[in-house]
Amino acid sequence: MAYSSTSVEKGNAASAGGGGVWNERDELYYLLGFGNSFESEALPNALPRGRNNPRNVPYHLYAEQLNGTAFTSPRSCNRRTWLYRTHPSVHGTSSPLLPPDQLSHSKSFKGMNNNDDNNDDNNIEDDDDPVVHTSTIRNKPSCFGHCAPQDLTWDPNPMRWKPFSTNSSSETAHHHDFVSGCHLLASHPEQVSIYVYAFGQNMTSSSSSSLPQSKKKLQQHLYNSDGHFLIVPQGGTDLEIQTELGHLKVGHREIAVLPRGIMFSVNKGDRHGDDDNDDDDGVARGYLLEVEQGHFQLPELGPIGSNGLVNVRDVCHPVASYDNDTPSTDDPQQQQQQQQQHVIWNKFGGQLFGRTQSQSPFNVVAWHGNYVPFKYDLNQFCAIGSVTYDHLDPSMYTVWTVPSHGEPGTALCDFVVFPSNRIMATDSNTLRPPWFHRNVMTEFMGLLDGVYDAKQEENGFQPGGASLHSCMTPHGPDASSYQTAVANPCTSPTALPPTAGMAFMFETCHKLKLSPFALSSPHRDLAYATCWDDLDDSSFRNSYKKTDQPPLPPA
Repeated sequence: MAYSSTSVEKGNAASAGGGGVWNERDELYYLLGFGNSFESEALPNALPRGRNNPRNVPYHLYAEQLNGTAFTSPRSCNRRTWLYRTHPSVHGTSSPLLPPDQLSHSKSFKGMNNNDDNNDDNNIEDDDDPVVHTSTIRNKPSCFGHCAPQDLTWDPNPMRWKPFSTNSSSETAHHHDFVSGCHLLASHPEQVSIYVYAFGQNMTSSSSSSLPQSKKKLQQHLYNSDGHFLIVPQGGTDLEIQTELGHLKVGHREIAVLPRGIMFSVNKGDRHGDDDNDDDDGVARGYLLEVEQGHFQLPELGPIGSNGLVNVRDVCHPVASYDNDTPSTDDPQQQQQQQQQHVIWNKFGGQLFGRTQSQSPFNVVAWHGNYVPFKYDLNQFCAIGSVTYDHLDPSMYTVWTVPSHGEPGTALCDFVVFPSNRIMATDSNTLRPPWFHRNVMTEFMGLLDGVYDAKQEENGFQPGGASLHSCMTPHGPDASSYQTAVANPCTSPTALPPTAGMAFMFETCHKLKLSPFALSSPHRDLAYATCWDDLDDSSFRNSYKKTDQPPLPPA
């Protein structure tokens, strides 16, 4: 698989018109901003000028529009991108989309894998073994996240999970890619869903053109017809995400948003330098949010003013880059030998469907528009807090929001981050950790690293784990964290050091049903609620005895 070097390698993107700012860590160019319209081209003058769909497109490309909103959406929220590609998306759709079990028996799949009968279904390939195994297809679940909507159940109890360090299936996470490595935790179908992922296999990789077709590595790609994905890497390796519009590298304390309908592949990147978990060597782990209504947008700043929270110049979008599938020979037999084999996965109605094709879907040479994937470094978040007294509402840490269509000011889902370098409070009589709480919203929390200030008990809320407090379910700091905070004289402002932990929250207006994986996972902390058992009234009774009030009844 050959990438167009014009927008991937340093020094070439700008000369080719791809534009962007060079990111030294990622070794990629990015377009910076948010909410504006971008344009990028991997070949000089590939973008048509003065019109969107000319009869003669430069380089004989195909013009294709991708709409993320209805044509008649107001201009302020209308999202669309024009793509100029070597093949239109309709090319290859003569192979029908089929469920995984049917695809593995289809003529199109067996045609690309002549040695299918000799393959062991339990022999999953690794990155160094290019053999196409039928199990690559068959280990895909019929429903994305390994859970059908009818299998979800209600449970209002407070939930907590230990780190999701391995895959829940009988095979380890090393045998799964991103598509099969996602597990649904909680969902309000057709609105919002929360997953965790753990995978050790790449969706795409290079195969030598000299290999026969049956030995070539299978290239896999996914597009989501249901909603937008927000990916939060946590442990193991960083992510390398290729999309139709270009490349993103997403590391620890970063997030990526992949809009509905955009084709992408997720591969493992570099290993986290501070991740010493040998049990998960080579495995990428993290959290995944899906919203099926609305779009991610920045929260309004209101009286905060014109700066703060997310600065739009810190949001990174890819520059145009494409896979060059053009054979290097005119010989038909050699052309066929040089072709890669691709499986296109589609998440549609919560189910997975796949089809095969011979060309890469990453064939967009140029594009312009405002419907674009992006990434953001959470370390760049400019947190706002109280400079006088009280611990304010966590909404002040909102990074992105998806407004609901109901009550004003209520979000379908907010993505909130609790930065490690924030100042908790400034006066001596403010409780440092968050207060006890019941909320009309549902709160799902994850911990990227370190210790969360409201849950400091040993072996409690750990990096890679999660908690869920549903609508009106009581929650708050554990007993030891609360008692320590009350005893703290707080003689000076509490500033958390940059090395402190970073937590995040998905907050939604919907009550969430839980999957069998969430309820029966060995990672579930069944003793979670006991962390509040020691929050009794003994301190109140001791204080009351010192007053002139009548005696209290026995406890």
